[in-house]
Amino acid sequence: MLVTSDKHPDLDRAGLQSRAIRGAAWTAIHTFVSLPVAFLVNLLLARVLGVVDYGRLTYLTMLITVTGTIAALGVGTSVLQFGAKAHTAGRTDEVRKLLRAGSGWRLLVSAPIVTLVVLAFVRLEPSFLVLVLVFGVWLPAVLGGLGIALNIEQKTAEGAQAALIGSFFTQASVVAIVLTIGTADAVWAGRTIASALVVTLLFFFISQPYRSAVLTPGNPFRLSKQFWRFAIPTGLASVVGTLVTSRSEVLLLQWLSSPVSVGLFGLAFGLAAHIFAPAQSFIGPLIPAVSGLAEVDPQALRPAFLRVLRCSAIVAGLFVAGLLPAFSSLVPLLYGREFSAAASMVLVLGIFTALGLIAGPITAFIYARLRGRLILEIEIWSLSVKVAIALASIAWLGAWGAVLASACAITVRTAMLWIHEARHLRISRRDSLFSGAPLFLASLIAASLWIGSMWVADTPVLRGMGTGMVGIAGLVLLVRFLRLGLKTGDRDAILQAVPLRFRPIFRPLMSILVSTEHRQL
Repeated sequence: MLVTSDKHPDLDRAGLQSRAIRGAAWTAIHTFVSLPVAFLVNLLLARVLGVVDYGRLTYLTMLITVTGTIAALGVGTSVLQFGAKAHTAGRTDEVRKLLRAGSGWRLLVSAPIVTLVVLAFVRLEPSFLVLVLVFGVWLPAVLGGLGIALNIEQKTAEGAQAALIGSFFTQASVVAIVLTIGTADAVWAGRTIASALVVTLLFFFISQPYRSAVLTPGNPFRLSKQFWRFAIPTGLASVVGTLVTSRSEVLLLQWLSSPVSVGLFGLAFGLAAHIFAPAQSFIGPLIPAVSGLAEVDPQALRPAFLRVLRCSAIVAGLFVAGLLPAFSSLVPLLYGREFSAAASMVLVLGIFTALGLIAGPITAFIYARLRGRLILEIEIWSLSVKVAIALASIAWLGAWGAVLASACAITVRTAMLWIHEARHLRISRRDSLFSGAPLFLASLIAASLWIGSMWVADTPVLRGMGTGMVGIAGLVLLVRFLRLGLKTGDRDAILQAVPLRFRPIFRPLMSILVSTEHRQL
């Protein structure tokens, strides 16, 4: 029997934290397992396609991503936010109505718009193009609500398990296409089709009422005014935010610079994203969990904000100090001399990508208060900075102009989000900065190691291994000495998501990052 009025019995404050941590843990497992495969496939793509065609693949991916975000108009995000609150409160009929409306929007609006863009810009054989439209555009329109329903039910762990299976299928498809057809457009099409087919796995994890709602589209224009007051500015914020945080500079590079610049920037941005994918995996499960927490226990938001900030800064900091200088030094060896100019770009973009990770959980807290208009204002300011700097510098500096524009935009966006939410939760600047301090320390370590490694005459592999070990050791020592690490409660909360048999292994490793006398915040 469906519960329609009482709050969901498993989604109190403790239940929300448990599910969020379990979801983050499984998402991290998926990322750690699939990331090496994705890295190797990306390496193969760069080697086979070359710098110009790799830039073409980057351009197509960016163009369709932006188009899809525009066509969505924030409906999916709004269904998730309103649906997570309703599900937590036990209002399942309301959730079903939202899911049906979301399906209707994708079929009536989103899919037709994306179809027109694909027809206009993608160069494929007619039969292959039909497959892309059917399985890459319209199938996701039909089944796209499954992922939203999964998050509404706080089943992000199950979603990560399905994604783990799907990632291997997608990467195998990409490898087959690049080795047989070998064009950027065909690779993009194959990746799109394979990713869409993976969505069908979610059928096995979603409850039957929500599954049937996804498959029976409703009229999206009958949704409440409150929904659209949140959805429209949120949708605009998503579009602007995508332009701010993604490699949208390739659109201007294609116009103002050369195809080689597009390829160099595309590789550097993509490699930075690969490096920080495990850290990013902890953020996705937070969004529905924070929405539910705001519904059932608003008083818990302040300590939750500080905990999320500490954990995000520590995780991102470890990747900055340990992996960023190492991977940067290996770029010429792995990708070839034609990509060697991207090595230092990877370092700079990686540092600011890590800073952007902090904005992820902060945005989740703002969305939980349904402040879509505030997000929109911040995204507009950030995009304005990005476009101004890109227009002023790309024609002069090429790919480095795009790097500069991206770094400045991420800095402005993160700072504005951080300052605003800290003020709303009445957290002092000193407290919030101390929580994020490990990331700033890691950035200084990474930059210092990169500069210092230029004077070392060893091979790139030895230099990469050396900088990685020194970076992690240096960050751990600084965090413990300055008492800026995790609290015992942070460690224990994360360990709840680790299977019992592995806790004896993870506990001492995580305890290294715990400050016994944590600096008072």
